[in-house]
Amino acid sequence: MNQGYALALPAIFFFILDLIVLISAKQHKDNSRMQKSFICFSIFVSIQQAMSALAFLAEYKIVPASNVVVALYFVVLFTSMIVAMFFWFRYMYAFAHDGGKEPLLMHICISIPVVIMFIMCIHYRCEGWVFSIDGAGLYHRGALAYFILFIAIFYIILTLVLVGNLLKQGKNEKVKKIVFFFAIFVVTFLTAVFIQTQIYSGGYVQIGLSFNLVLMYLKIFLDDAVELQHLKSVEELNERLKEERKKLEELNEDLEEANRAKGNFLSNMSHDIRTPMNAILGVVKLMENVTDNPDAIKMYLDKIGQSGEYLLEILNNILEVARIDSGMETADMSFTDLYDSRYNAMLMLEEEMKKKNIVRNMHMDIQHRYVFADMLKITEININIFSNCIKYTPDGGQISMEFIEVPCDRPGYARYINTISDNGIGMSKEYLEHIFDSFSRERNTTESKIGGTGLGMAIVKKLVDLLGGEIHVESEPGRGTTFKVTMEHKIIDDPETYIQKQREEKNTTLDLTGKKILLAEDNALNAEIAIDILVEMGAFVECAVDGVVCVDMMEKSAPGYYDLIIMDVQMPNLNGHEATRRIREFANPQKANIPIVAMTANAFDEDRKAALECGMNGYIPKPFKIKELTDTLNAVLK
Repeated sequence: MNQGYALALPAIFFFILDLIVLISAKQHKDNSRMQKSFICFSIFVSIQQAMSALAFLAEYKIVPASNVVVALYFVVLFTSMIVAMFFWFRYMYAFAHDGGKEPLLMHICISIPVVIMFIMCIHYRCEGWVFSIDGAGLYHRGALAYFILFIAIFYIILTLVLVGNLLKQGKNEKVKKIVFFFAIFVVTFLTAVFIQTQIYSGGYVQIGLSFNLVLMYLKIFLDDAVELQHLKSVEELNERLKEERKKLEELNEDLEEANRAKGNFLSNMSHDIRTPMNAILGVVKLMENVTDNPDAIKMYLDKIGQSGEYLLEILNNILEVARIDSGMETADMSFTDLYDSRYNAMLMLEEEMKKKNIVRNMHMDIQHRYVFADMLKITEININIFSNCIKYTPDGGQISMEFIEVPCDRPGYARYINTISDNGIGMSKEYLEHIFDSFSRERNTTESKIGGTGLGMAIVKKLVDLLGGEIHVESEPGRGTTFKVTMEHKIIDDPETYIQKQREEKNTTLDLTGKKILLAEDNALNAEIAIDILVEMGAFVECAVDGVVCVDMMEKSAPGYYDLIIMDVQMPNLNGHEATRRIREFANPQKANIPIVAMTANAFDEDRKAALECGMNGYIPKPFKIKELTDTLNAVLK
């Protein structure tokens, strides 16, 4: 009884293990001949273990069964064992031939051992070739019991022939894997047969085949899992490459679009710059013929001024875009009165609207008028929007502005919505998607007869983003355009302090009477203009044509002779920065510490920073405005 359990339990254990392999193998959804062969191999290995367990349980009377049933268990056991070997070789052949079916003659050849073993087993009663069952129901080996070994060797020889054929074809990778399977079969099965020959009882041959099944499964499907993971990684990489390729294509399209836009910009710019330049040069020529007519000269000067202002607007727009794109522009939040008329863009452009008889409507409804804001940039935003509305609104049209305050989620802040509308020519839906693109215009100057660089709306969008706001545009051809700008500003709770400070600054005037100023300027016309303005303010001005002359004049002058130096930056022989450094190194402290103000056409923030870093006290960009000049000189001379 105990011996029956000892023999049946290992068979049951390996039967369960074989079933696990079979179920796991079937999970791999593959209809190839290799997969099917391996599944069949798994099935018959499982059957042989099941029959082995039943046979041992019945032989030792653990489970009741007649001698005939016991014999049938062993018939199925030995037959399924040979069928399993048959499908093992079929897997080898299918693997070697990429899933190809073996020829009919070979199929018959490899099937013969199965037929022979079945015939030998069913003759157990009369011949006992493989086994026999005695009257007590006990199993006995037959004279040809180890014919199984010869059948196994037969399949081994066929496998070696298969390997030789693959070597001739140069399929070394397949050879490696088949040799690995071959080695597993030889070690597991033949070792089990050898043990069986030495020990009278036990299902070691069956166990050998089960070991072979498990090891083959691990090799086949774990390799497949690694391969699948590799393929998955490759697929993921390919997907990423596709995404990157798509991004590159989109970037390329954007670059091409940008190049087209810049090409259009240069074309428009050439036209727009040449137009006022031609006007200026033409008017100057006309003025030569009316030198004795003051009224005509005044009219021509007005035209020159208008053309100059337009040229300056074009240059300012280009510089503004370059400054913002370079990341050098920053928000300067300061005390602001939202009712301050100085920042009312509609009032600033009132004359332009009057020229076209445009009706203007303005409505303001705010609770908090004193806030921290960069009002210069906000005014620039509004001026660009209003200018755009004026340009594209016909004579007798209408422009409206509504500035309201709405509740804000941020504590201490108020939200403001500025809506500017016109009833002008409007824009197409297609163009609205590109309205904020740099150098973008729906119609060029020639078509629309309206000047412009195509940078105004790009500047608006960049400034709104810089200030943390939002802008939305609605438009329809022939029905006008509406711009809605939303921003949040920090509320000032104690505005009186700031208001008093502004009053004090307004009452400050610039008096240069008795002041001696050294002007370093290499351009004679610029020098003449600056000298005239400074002299009108009461100053005495001496001029140096470059940095070398400026330093030399300072060295030769008595301490305290000059009260101020106004220094151009780009000059021949010695630039303004180096001239300032040399002056700051003078031994006499009164000379070394003289106030120096840069007056230069280098108008970027980094130019201002460079001027201050080299030792200058102030900075005035060209072309300068009188207010900028007086404010800067007041601050420096204090």
